[in-house]
Amino acid sequence: MSNPLLEQHELPPFSAIEVQHIEPAINQLIDQGRELLKELIPNLKNIRWQSLIVPLEEQGDKLDKAWAPISHLHSVADSDQLRKAYTECIAKLTEYSTEFSQHVELYQAYLALSRSEEYSQLQQAQQQSIRNAIRDFQLGGVGLEGAAKQRYADIQQRLSELATKFANNVLDATQAWYKHFTDASALQGLPESALAQAAQAAKQKILMVM
Repeated sequence: MSNPLLEQHELPPFSAIEVQHIEPAINQLIDQGRELLKELIPNLKNIRWQSLIVPLEEQGDKLDKAWAPISHLHSVADSDQLRKAYTECIAKLTEYSTEFSQHVELYQAYLALSRSEEYSQLQQAQQQSIRNAIRDFQLGGVGLEGAAKQRYADIQQRLSELATKFANNVLDATQAWYKHFTDASALQGLPESALAQAAQAAKQKILMVM
């Protein structure tokens, strides 16, 4: 089955994305990211921007481009099935992100690049990218060991769960809110199309309550 989330598009193909596409796409991209690390780290002899940063950025960009439309659809076209897939993928992405930020060998590779002769020849934006990555490794618990490292990962997962729950609650509250007008003069100035849409929404609301 073709999956629009795994294909190259100039703009997100929202009309082609279905719930059953979400988890397979995210699973595949996370697996690809893990495989890339397995292949990349042992083969780094002379660490350079092209051999370290570029492949990681390209893989990360694929994941970002797949996840962005999913996140958007969750905000504007939520459903029980979509929310379930979104929530399960958030947990997987959090786990993957924590693995990445606590990857000692990768952190050491970034440090080595920052101390290499090539570093001084890189553009300012490239240097800043490396510095930011090193900072994120350090903030992500790369220096922790044993139980402390696992505790950090557990906290990250719990924070992700709470953030997702909060976002869902806000979304539900926003969708549930409405204001009922009995006097059309209060809506003076709205175009006819907006008034017709509001009237239709009101009728549907009444039918749901009855």
